[in-house]
Amino acid sequence: WIDLDGIQHAPTHFDLPTLGASPFIVSLPAFELPKEPFSLTSGSLGLLLSFRTNVSYKRWNEARTAWGKVINDSRSIARMGAIWSKSYKDTIDDAALQRLGDAICSFSRTLMNRTLPPQEDETNFNIYTYQRIGDQNYGEVLRTAKHRPTAALAEISNIMVDFQLNPLHQVEVERVVTGLCDALGASERIFTSPVPTFYTRHTARFLAFWLLALPLGLYEPLGGSWNHIAMLPVVAVISGFLLGIEELATQMEEPFSILPMEKMCEGSIRTAVMEQVERSQQGIQAPYYGEGKMLNVANPYAGEAVDAAVVRELPPTMAQPMMEAVPVPEPVVVAANGAALNGAPAALGAGGMADTRDPEPFSDEDARKSISSAPTFEEYMKLRNDS
Repeated sequence: WIDLDGIQHAPTHFDLPTLGASPFIVSLPAFELPKEPFSLTSGSLGLLLSFRTNVSYKRWNEARTAWGKVINDSRSIARMGAIWSKSYKDTIDDAALQRLGDAICSFSRTLMNRTLPPQEDETNFNIYTYQRIGDQNYGEVLRTAKHRPTAALAEISNIMVDFQLNPLHQVEVERVVTGLCDALGASERIFTSPVPTFYTRHTARFLAFWLLALPLGLYEPLGGSWNHIAMLPVVAVISGFLLGIEELATQMEEPFSILPMEKMCEGSIRTAVMEQVERSQQGIQAPYYGEGKMLNVANPYAGEAVDAAVVRELPPTMAQPMMEAVPVPEPVVVAANGAALNGAPAALGAGGMADTRDPEPFSDEDARKSISSAPTFEEYMKLRNDS
């Protein structure tokens, strides 16, 4: 080794006395490893870290996508429920719309509570139910429910049933509510299925042993520095980057602990939903058209055009009144002069079909309007054979 004055000293040695013999000197060899083992294992280590990072990012992305669906569907339910209910029923009061807004906002809040440990959110959730839920009977249901998001979805469906929407509108709203349930299932799947522990531990052990042996592999390549001092910053930098990748994957492995769920609940969902509720309460975007204007209680589909594709997806009890309400057009017959007249006698051709034009040939000054006589069958076969 070389001291600060540049004087080189012999390798470190120790006097080891033996029983009944004179002392002898033992020199400790330099601890170093060849660089080949690191070159061979660096690829495997890189694959492990890359796969772990990709899996963790995929989990984070799925969680963020599920919450994006929750945001969009919550806004859609508020828009459809608030506008449709106030448009054709004057009996929907402001309290009912407020109840709808509270139910929609409570779903995202219960989903947040579902995907966080109880010690982190249980107290805040109870405070939320007392301060943000107007109907305390529903608040008590949320506080005592074993599966709170499902209770919130049931409340939304109950409110829509109370609104007595047009069945077509009811089906559309239920589709969006089912989308919220799908987002709930995706979130629970991520929350209850972490990355396998054995894979996480194996990657951590591999990385730890590789970094611990790294100074021995860099001893000889960095021998040109003073007392191999360059190993310290090199090992520190490499260790920092590799351990940072491992820590990044560990953080993203549990996406609900890093997603801004509270911000999305309050800013992205509650603000938009309650603003829509207030507009509908004031009649700004939900004018009342009068009882029966948009909803015929006896037959909601009377006089409306019905999409056959929609009818096929409905239960028979809902599809039957829709099909009965479809107006059947009167048959259109064609007169001999080619005009379509209801009730006029039809000019039937030789095949029993109504002719669509006057079969009699005539000449006009404009050759484009003239109709030539059709050839007979014999003339047609002769022209065909000649061609």
